[in-house]
Amino acid sequence: MAHQEIHEHKFINIFWPLLIEVFLAVLVNLSDTLMLYGVSNEAVGAVGSAATYLSFVNVAFVIFSSGALAVFTQFVGAKRHYAAQHALKLSLFVNFGIALIIAGALIFFPTEILRLLMGDSELVYAASQYLQIVGGSVLFTALTPIIGNYMRAFGHDKSPMFASLAANVTNIVLNVLAIYVLRWGVLGVALATAVAHFVNLVGHIVLAFVHVPKITDTTLDTSTKVILKDIMTIGLPSALETFVYFGAMAAVVTILNNYDPSGVQITVRVTVEHIASIAFIPSAALAHANSIKTGFRCGRHNYDKCLKETQRIGLWGLGISVSLAILLALFGEPIINLFTSSEGIYGAELEEIVRLVKLCLWIQVGLEVGRSINLIVGESLKVAGDAVYVGIVGFISLTLIVGVGSYFLGFSLGLGVIGVFIVLALDEVLRGLAMLFRWQTRKWSHKTLV
Repeated sequence: MAHQEIHEHKFINIFWPLLIEVFLAVLVNLSDTLMLYGVSNEAVGAVGSAATYLSFVNVAFVIFSSGALAVFTQFVGAKRHYAAQHALKLSLFVNFGIALIIAGALIFFPTEILRLLMGDSELVYAASQYLQIVGGSVLFTALTPIIGNYMRAFGHDKSPMFASLAANVTNIVLNVLAIYVLRWGVLGVALATAVAHFVNLVGHIVLAFVHVPKITDTTLDTSTKVILKDIMTIGLPSALETFVYFGAMAAVVTILNNYDPSGVQITVRVTVEHIASIAFIPSAALAHANSIKTGFRCGRHNYDKCLKETQRIGLWGLGISVSLAILLALFGEPIINLFTSSEGIYGAELEEIVRLVKLCLWIQVGLEVGRSINLIVGESLKVAGDAVYVGIVGFISLTLIVGVGSYFLGFSLGLGVIGVFIVLALDEVLRGLAMLFRWQTRKWSHKTLV
């Protein structure tokens, strides 16, 4: 493949398709939640519970999807295109094997698995429907991000966006049909989600075949063992961090449920998370786009450019996300009303929830300060090869600060959800500072893969 065939796009050309992708993902998640309230509160609880457990399952796929991004971008940056293609085949093969095992367990034993996790909860039947169908579709979700990252590494930034757009439109249309026309409830939502995952994968495969140029030089200048080691070096710490994060969030839910069995505190947390996801969108897109450019530059050993551009993008992410968080804190009441009316909350309970949500949205401003830096600089450290540091910092902060701190402030001191959000903000700020410090030391420049 000639060098000029690789599209070395400007940052903005990578960023805006990712921005649309993240926005659509958040939008679909919000619309799914609001539409489920049209079925019943139990449906929301069942799908929410099953989706939480599926989040843990998906950590297994983070190892190769996250590690593959670093390998793809650095190999392409170093003009080792066939090695990048070999890494693609290896990543798809391993993730598909893992997905087969997980999908088999979720398809054939969904009720048994949920009984183990949820006991005799009345939500088990509906949740098992969702877990069985959407769990089976991990065969698709295990492969899609790997193919998307491969296309982006070769400069085809809009292709994954178009595939995701088709999938999200499919999801919304089928959800409306299943919930409001066919009245299939949780079963319909599960089928819509699984079909959307399939559409997304097919779209990625077709566009990859169409847009990624054929590699003519098939000389493999490294071994499969080395490529696998490189992927695992990045992927395992990333997966550990993700797993610990979900574990910390599960602990937060348990603490709030024990503090307030009525569910008011947990409702506040969920509502704030939905609203705050709007401020999260720009930072998430900037982080992913910048990680692609960072990997490419590390492959070229252009470390000065890596350092300066990540600093610049970090400032942009900080300014945009914090500004959005402030706007949501100032003018978020209509959005709060949208969720509370969907949940059928009225009277004194409604007043208390609105009061707590408003307070938490102001705390969320501080959280976004840390999260924007943590996301952008942390992702760059991972793709540069310094994922172990990110994983260690994440493990320490999430277990000691979020886990212990949430119990102390939220439960022991009786601050409830307010205490939890203070702790979450502290965690993001401290991790963001740790990422920034590491980035400034340039130690990551000695850990690149090529």
